[in-house]
Amino acid sequence: MATLKIITVFCEKCSSSGSSTYTILTFSIISYILLICTTLIYGNKHISKKLNLKYDNEQNSESESESEVELEVNDNVGSIMDLQQKLKIVLSYIQISTILSINLNIKWPEFMGRVVEAFKSINFEIFDFVGLDYRCSTSFDYYHIFIFQLFMIPILFALTTLSYFITKYWGLYKNKQYEFFSTIHNRFIYILVLLTFITYPSVSNTILRIFKCEEINEEWYLSSDLNIYCFDTIWNSYAITAGFFIIIYIIGIPTFFYYKLKYLKDHDKLSDDTISYRYGFMYMGYKEDMWWFEILELTRKTILSASIIYLQESPTRIVISMFICLMYLLYITYKNPLNDKSDDFLSILSGTELVLVLFCAIILEMKIDVQDRYDEVGFNLFLFVIYTTVIILGNYQLVMGLIKHNFFNILWTKIKKLLQLKHIFDFFSKKEEKNNISFEENTATILRETSL
Repeated sequence: MATLKIITVFCEKCSSSGSSTYTILTFSIISYILLICTTLIYGNKHISKKLNLKYDNEQNSESESESEVELEVNDNVGSIMDLQQKLKIVLSYIQISTILSINLNIKWPEFMGRVVEAFKSINFEIFDFVGLDYRCSTSFDYYHIFIFQLFMIPILFALTTLSYFITKYWGLYKNKQYEFFSTIHNRFIYILVLLTFITYPSVSNTILRIFKCEEINEEWYLSSDLNIYCFDTIWNSYAITAGFFIIIYIIGIPTFFYYKLKYLKDHDKLSDDTISYRYGFMYMGYKEDMWWFEILELTRKTILSASIIYLQESPTRIVISMFICLMYLLYITYKNPLNDKSDDFLSILSGTELVLVLFCAIILEMKIDVQDRYDEVGFNLFLFVIYTTVIILGNYQLVMGLIKHNFFNILWTKIKKLLQLKHIFDFFSKKEEKNNISFEENTATILRETSL
């Protein structure tokens, strides 16, 4: 009856929803291309100046006071690129917590379930943006999600490359100098590296879940979609494909970046400005002897998924996840791999909160709400504080870092400059001046003709 009720509600939602899926996807693609083009053109001026990459993205008619502010930003508090480590810690925490919530099938209270659901889009689950309508528009099952996730990285790479060439041709049209093209090329590589690290957890998790099956009435079904049978011809073909992409993605991506960084390390190129801009996302926040730590961080997400995804749903899976998180927490507490103490603190805090969140999951798995009348409001509040402390603190540190870099002052200066509409006023003033000259010439011509 419960299944029938869910299907009925689903059908009602489908019948009431419009066929806007492809419109949303098209809009998302166009928005992504515009975003990448804007990022490539403007990027971060302070980073480019620090790398001595001179470019003429903006006109040279900037005010002297604004130049002094930017110089102060670069000289006194370092590069704004240093803030990316805090952003990585927060994103990594959200990705791991949401993936664990899905794979462990944690039965959160209703309020916390909505909170966790709200952060799922961090894993680049594009269909979470589209909503239910995609299921109504197509005959959709987990195989479709599997195929889409396999091609997620190539699709994003293709769209980013398209944006790069659009920006490049725009630069040729505007007669930009060589330095401009060198700058957008470095930004292009940086974006590709960033996209790989952001999408890797969700892609790896989707590949591994294709092997997770469960037995119901002597039949084996895919746990992620109970409409799909396991071990039949179709499943076997997808399983072989998944095995192939385990080698390419799950093993290949960390291995590639490890040897890439090792090569740069062995040739003393990690401190090179251009290399730091392109690949610094992976190592700049860590101590010199811990240049490889981001690869470990990347692998940890896969280990957490692979170690629990094939076990039966029981408290044992949560205990194993808790053990892995605890060992990682002890390791980073002992090694302190990050350069900035505040980053180390944020990383240790995120590890501690993952352990506490899993501890709460064990409590829920033991059905404490059935065995005892616990204070649901207090428990929800406790869970919410645990879950969001890293996110709130991380964002606070990011904002404070941007304030130190005078980011908001510069942004406000740009906005005021834009609101003044200087170029528009100049255009109309020149046009009015031209009309006045034409009027005076016409008046002089009429007077001459009249005198004659």
